[in-house]
Amino acid sequence: MWEKTGGYDTEFAFQGEDFDWQVRAKQHGYKIMYTPNAKLWHKESMTIGKSSPFKIYYDTRNNLLVRLKHRDENYFRTYFYWYLKNFIIKPLLKYSIKLKLLYSFNIIKGFFSVILWGFRNRKITIKHFVKF
Repeated sequence: MWEKTGGYDTEFAFQGEDFDWQVRAKQHGYKIMYTPNAKLWHKESMTIGKSSPFKIYYDTRNNLLVRLKHRDENYFRTYFYWYLKNFIIKPLLKYSIKLKLLYSFNIIKGFFSVILWGFRNRKITIKHFVKF
């Protein structure tokens, strides 16, 4: 299966490579299985920090990158605005109200870094955000 799907895509860093790999496995006809008995301990973001712009950047970039790779512009546009509302605007408002301004700034910095990355690397165009 690893050889047939091509393994992890090195374009992903820090997270998202497993999600992308699962999408490609499904495209090759494999089923993704779940076992409730498996145990895994994971210390969330211990190396990069829970509220760092770096984490926010890769959380956002890799989620959007999977959709860019496997879905069309219309789907991406719908997902982008849903993601923007639920994972950028809502947390930004929540942390701003709590006066956690550094975290609010990190959300903005991480998010806009992704948009710039997308345009610079020709992954996204204006068509991904506006329907013509």
